Amino acid sequence: MIHPARYRPALVALLATLPWLIAAPRARATSLTVSGAYFRVVLPNLPAAGYMTLTNSGVRPVTVIGLETSGCGSVMLHRSMNRNGMDRMAPVPSVTVAPHSVFRFAPGGYHLMCMSARLRLGHDVLARVKLQNGGSVTARFAVIGVHPSGSP
Repeated sequence: MIHPARYRPALVALLATLPWLIAAPRARATSLTVSGAYFRVVLPNLPAAGYMTLTNSGVRPVTVIGLETSGCGSVMLHRSMNRNGMDRMAPVPSVTVAPHSVFRFAPGGYHLMCMSARLRLGHDVLARVKLQNGGSVTARFAVIGVHPSGSP
């Protein structure tokens, strides 16, 4: 006969972890994909600009609220604009990709600002695109320098 006291420590350990398992965040499926992602480094002591294309193949809007990568101390979503002949840029809290749509972070428009950059030319860096619903999408960003043609 199996003695119940023999299994008591294992049962106590299992029950102790149950609240943690219940409260653990669950991975959220997303219809968002990232392509053409890269950071452009101008000078080592300046912020780097990041660009990417977001594609939402789903039936619901997807809202991006940020990006995290070990290659940047912090990353901000920004938008460049021209007002009354003056170029300026401003942070934006989020961007929403409509269902069955494409949203581009591109030079002269929406872009990422990589502050305290720790990027190395020619070395890709992984990043996590953070979504409003708590999910995320992992993407590989190329790290490039400035080209005379202005293209990646």
